[in-house]
Amino acid sequence: MMNSRKRLKTEESHSHCHVPLQELPLTVTTDNDYGASAKMKTFVSRYRDSGVVDGSFGELRFRGFGQASPYVRVTNDIDPEVLWELMTSCWDMKPPNLIISVVGGDAKFVLKERLKKVNKGLANAALSTGAWVFTTGLHRGVSKYVGEAIWGGANCLADSGQPAVNVVGITTWGNVPNRHRLKGQKGIGKFPARYRLHNETAPLDLNHTHFILVDDGTVETAGWSDVEVRTRLEQHIGQQTIGQGAKGAIRCGGRTIPVVLMLIEGGSTTLKSTKKALKRGIPVVILDGSGGAADVIALAARKKIKNELLKLEDVEEKLRSALDLKWEGAHVPPYVISLMRHLNSILKEENRNLVTVVRLNESDAMDIDEGLLRALLKAEIASPEDQLDLALDWNTSGVAWQDEIFTRNRIRKLQSVNKDPYMVMALLQDNAEVVEMLLDNGMHLATFLTEQRLAELYSKAVYGRGDDGSSTTLNRLIEEKKNSRQPEQHTDLLDLADVDDVICNRLLESQMKTMLRRTGDGSSNDSDYDDDDDDGVPERDLFIWSVLTTRKATARLLWRRGTDQIATALTASKMLKELSSLSKAEGQLDEHKHHESLAEQLETDAAGVMDECYRLDPRRALGLLTRPQPRWGEGSCMAIANSGKHMAFMSHAACQTNLNRVWFGHMEWFTPLWKVILSLIFFPVTVFTITFTDDVRRTVRTVGCSPAHAHPCGIRRYLRAIYHYQTAPITKFYYTVVFYVVFLMLFSLFLLTDLLNDVISPSEWFLAAVMGVQLLDEIRQIVSQDARSWLRKLQVWQGDVWNRMDAAILVTFFLAFSLHCGLRGDGMAAVKVVYSCALILAFYRPLQMFYVHEKIGPKIIMIREMLQDLLIFLSLMVVFVLAFGVVRLALLSPNSPLSWKLFVDVVRVPYWLIYAQLLTDPEGHVAGPWLVSILQAAYVLVTNVLLINLLIAMFNYTFQNIQGTAEQFWKFHRYSLIHEYVGRPWGAPPLTLLPLTWRLVRAVWTAASRKDSRRQPKRLASGRRGRQTSGTHAAIPEVQRQRIFQKLGADNYILKEKQKSSDEKLVFQFSRIRSELPYGRRAIPNAGCFQLYFLSRRTHCLGPEDVDFLFLDLLFYASQNTFSSM
Repeated sequence: MMNSRKRLKTEESHSHCHVPLQELPLTVTTDNDYGASAKMKTFVSRYRDSGVVDGSFGELRFRGFGQASPYVRVTNDIDPEVLWELMTSCWDMKPPNLIISVVGGDAKFVLKERLKKVNKGLANAALSTGAWVFTTGLHRGVSKYVGEAIWGGANCLADSGQPAVNVVGITTWGNVPNRHRLKGQKGIGKFPARYRLHNETAPLDLNHTHFILVDDGTVETAGWSDVEVRTRLEQHIGQQTIGQGAKGAIRCGGRTIPVVLMLIEGGSTTLKSTKKALKRGIPVVILDGSGGAADVIALAARKKIKNELLKLEDVEEKLRSALDLKWEGAHVPPYVISLMRHLNSILKEENRNLVTVVRLNESDAMDIDEGLLRALLKAEIASPEDQLDLALDWNTSGVAWQDEIFTRNRIRKLQSVNKDPYMVMALLQDNAEVVEMLLDNGMHLATFLTEQRLAELYSKAVYGRGDDGSSTTLNRLIEEKKNSRQPEQHTDLLDLADVDDVICNRLLESQMKTMLRRTGDGSSNDSDYDDDDDDGVPERDLFIWSVLTTRKATARLLWRRGTDQIATALTASKMLKELSSLSKAEGQLDEHKHHESLAEQLETDAAGVMDECYRLDPRRALGLLTRPQPRWGEGSCMAIANSGKHMAFMSHAACQTNLNRVWFGHMEWFTPLWKVILSLIFFPVTVFTITFTDDVRRTVRTVGCSPAHAHPCGIRRYLRAIYHYQTAPITKFYYTVVFYVVFLMLFSLFLLTDLLNDVISPSEWFLAAVMGVQLLDEIRQIVSQDARSWLRKLQVWQGDVWNRMDAAILVTFFLAFSLHCGLRGDGMAAVKVVYSCALILAFYRPLQMFYVHEKIGPKIIMIREMLQDLLIFLSLMVVFVLAFGVVRLALLSPNSPLSWKLFVDVVRVPYWLIYAQLLTDPEGHVAGPWLVSILQAAYVLVTNVLLINLLIAMFNYTFQNIQGTAEQFWKFHRYSLIHEYVGRPWGAPPLTLLPLTWRLVRAVWTAASRKDSRRQPKRLASGRRGRQTSGTHAAIPEVQRQRIFQKLGADNYILKEKQKSSDEKLVFQFSRIRSELPYGRRAIPNAGCFQLYFLSRRTHCLGPEDVDFLFLDLLFYASQNTFSSM
């Protein structure tokens, strides 16, 4: 054995032989190297007698690459405490939250395609947890691919001087090629040490961030010195308390740093390394499918029977193939027997919780994350609190590891643990899995979400760092509200009243008056949701917080677990749309996209839940649309959808069916239109031809023959039928249509024949009275808006373009009427002009009435959208019109006097030239100098050919874009029209004055009654409250039934979404397997065959692990079909 070794001293004496002078590296020290080199020199001088080799340290730089890696040469008996100080103090490596020690394949290792995802998963795990990764550090085998994966997935994106993930290579000094380049002068080291890669050898890997080179005195000989140093270092780090890692622990310094060993492929010696790791209590993750020792251990774990030793015949075939072992006959070599001892030691019962097998065939990047976390949790090496810390640090999307934390033995211990800090951290991290885990295991939101904690969450999310997903726009809105208060009211803490004002007044546009629910004492230590009426409000408040701060996963979880899913999703989408528009106006485009995508997703969720409810029970589903939503401002789902402009939801069949029912009032919604019009003309004789709902339907049967001879009870029902017919929105609509036709005829005749110079004619007085009543109705609409202030009511009212047109008609008409009252003689021309403008607007106003028509309504939407294109076209056309008009007039009429006519002459002729009005003489000549003719020819070419065709192309593009959505737009705008006629008083102006007067009297009477009721004795008031309470309790069961029904629809929708995602994953798995097997492409041309076969054979229990077997079955199926068709 001694003869097979070469001493390092001999090697060093010949290290520089045959090295050309031009390859000797130049030592160049930059300003940035001074700090690192000074620290390193001080450290080496201090510990040169404790295992650090003087001279062989510095900063390694690979030729042709920019990254630099610190390195040090140490002896094999070095104290791990010295290495820990080197890494944390000298190299400034951030203390880890986890150590991932990777062992496995050597030079012969070939990376499989699916194993690339494993390395990506390893990079994700290390990045998310702030882990250190230990490998052999050589540019071969597993360490090479791990270094590449972490560099490509984390370190290449690091924007600071420090790497995102520290990858430490620990190997033997004597096995490093070109190690002479790493030797410098004693006390100085080498900064930098330039290192060249050679393909024929296994040099140091350039993607590692740090190197520890262990000198055991051997050269080019496989030994265990680096493994021993690495083992001692891992054991020492595992005894350190955790610091502030990538995510940060809840109890900083409360737990030790965990260590996990990851085995990828590997040879015979890897079994010994795995055995030693398990002996030290380090959990091991075995990657089944990577080959070598990993496959052997995985197979042995499946074959192992509890409390029995593993037999050679169970794994003999795998040992021969995976480890390339060969022996003949029944004689088993000693080294095979030694391997079996290692296997049995690895799989003994006390190691059951330390060994975790992850199948490569079913794994992707996230499965490796989960496998590493599951290994740490299964090992039970930490308390439940520490494991919650670990789950939060990991922040993985898998949920299967929840069973490892909440085992039967730990649930009782966790009951006494304060889980509030973990919930806060999980919410801020948007770790929905941990949030759900805590809620499922004894966490009560009503106790957790006090007002103080909700304010704390808003403060951390809004005023926190920029990497937590907080909204800049939300921050600005809250700051504006905070700054609007009096100076003495300013505080450094976020006030929930400011958030409430921003949500209710800015984002929800007065949909809700307030969202605050305070207890009487205002205590923040106990729950602020103690009343029975507040059930579900904590979920609502936390859901709003997650939506506004763009915690998508948490928002979807709380939406799924809450109640009133449709109203909740619509309200949240409305808030996000407003935030999206504000962020877009402020130039926050990334924030705008995030808000817009989440708003669209929530609207899709609301429509999906409604679709499931409508499929289950159409009658109850229609009730969900009209039921008031007390948690969201007492408005119905349709009112919320209309105010939030949720066109996709409003176009749902359930919404349109409900609109049809509301449109016909108490009449059956399938009543033919001719019956409605006939009853309008021959009222009230033909009312009996209409079928009414509920008890009114019996009225028709009773009164059908003759109303005069009917029973008195039948007469009352007949009168009720007349009342319901007259107050139906469709009847009011056709009354308005008739009124507008008559009004436009009278207005036109008045303007043509009856506009007298000296006196106001009777027709003008009548029109003024009609417009006066119309003005009163507009005031009624403003007063009836759901808003707290008069200014806000006016803002909501003028938000409708048709209301603005009504205001313009009223202003122009009364302006003309006032001018007519005060002007005579020459002033009548101005009166006629203003009256003409009012008439033009009045002719355009009935366009809204076409919204009710299924064919014409969408065309109105198209015209409105095309008007925007026309405005863009006009802005372009003005440039050419002015350019040609000014030059033309300057050439034809130089030195023209300044007047208004000058500006008219500039644009008059160029404008009409657009429509081919050439304005030439009979011989075709253009008046003026020859330059005018050339300019006119160029102008006509540009405007008539270029601009006009551009306008046509724009119209065609707009038409094609909105043609598919025009019906959706029309269905959405139907709501505003129908809602307007539901609240409109009966009749048409001036008859509308009667119901308006009645409403005013009734409102005054109601207000006076309320004022008197406050003066009644408390005994009467308490009795009234008792009656109201009993009525409320009587209504509670139906409300609960509707919520349960909606919850059922939401569960069905979520289940279908998950099943759809699972189906897509299975098809993807099939495509992957088909691409990897050579015969797969020939046997099955495309994935369509799989989809048909899968749908015909699908079962709900089919999982991704069954795809391989399904694929083999499919190959047989495809081959049979192929042969049968030949």
